[in-house]
Amino acid sequence: MDGYCSEIVKHVYLSDIMAASSPTSITRYNIKHIITCNIKPISEPLVSSYLWIDSEDMPRQDLISFFEITYSFIEKAVEKKENVLVHCIAGISRSATIVTAYLMKKLRKPAEECIELVRKERSIVDPNEGFRRQLKLYETMGYKINVLNKDYRLIVLDQLASRLSRRHFIHDTETSNAVHEIVHSYFTKLSSTDQLFKAKVVYKCKKCRIKLFTEIHVISDNLVNCKSLYIEPQPWMQSMLTELTVSDINCPSCLKKIGCFDVSGIDCDSKCTTHTSIRPAFKINVNDIDVDNLALPSTVFISQAH
Repeated sequence: MDGYCSEIVKHVYLSDIMAASSPTSITRYNIKHIITCNIKPISEPLVSSYLWIDSEDMPRQDLISFFEITYSFIEKAVEKKENVLVHCIAGISRSATIVTAYLMKKLRKPAEECIELVRKERSIVDPNEGFRRQLKLYETMGYKINVLNKDYRLIVLDQLASRLSRRHFIHDTETSNAVHEIVHSYFTKLSSTDQLFKAKVVYKCKKCRIKLFTEIHVISDNLVNCKSLYIEPQPWMQSMLTELTVSDINCPSCLKKIGCFDVSGIDCDSKCTTHTSIRPAFKINVNDIDVDNLALPSTVFISQAH
């Protein structure tokens, strides 16, 4: 069966998986490059220039991390005046988000305006609410990824938690490699943080004084009467993350217990003035850490992922 390809702008097409898998459609629209946004790639792509974005049509799916990669892929095709097709299952949400992000960066136009540009050529386009937030964030960041942006870091963290929470649904023979890849992908996306961020606040183990994390890794702090900090997972936690979804957190040097984590979330300490659930939660006991350099950050930041 053939599918219909919508030309959004010159050389850039959007379709469902039926069209992307159809030799007739690929020939009819003279497609030379394909981007697949799905949980698995096309088994036999009908073009030699192919990019697979492993993704689900879920609000917690991190698509924004791929915007730079997909922009470059599409733009190279356009510069060569060759047709590129972006598709998912139905050509409504995931692939539409990728094409919208491309137009935003290319035209320097806001998210909603670019969604309407795409919808004008393909009326069924409707990115899910999570993708719309990511497009708006991309606009706010100036059409580029800023790994120091707190909202971006929360999207990456929420994706990690979502996938780790479902590890039990992965076939046993694939679990180890799949989970390692999930964890590795998380830290890879944020790998440039240490080079870009000059820490003003450093948190250390009170017992052995080893550096544990800095203020960029703090998700919530200065909560009134709260005895905990909620942080992003650290590279020294990788082995725990690949094996467990709930565990104590021990200092990587002296092994003193300094907190706990639960990727499904933990209720904030009951004495806090705001009762909320932090999800995912990597909870550090403030009595077990010391703060070096400047005072604790004055900005209160509470995860929007709960």
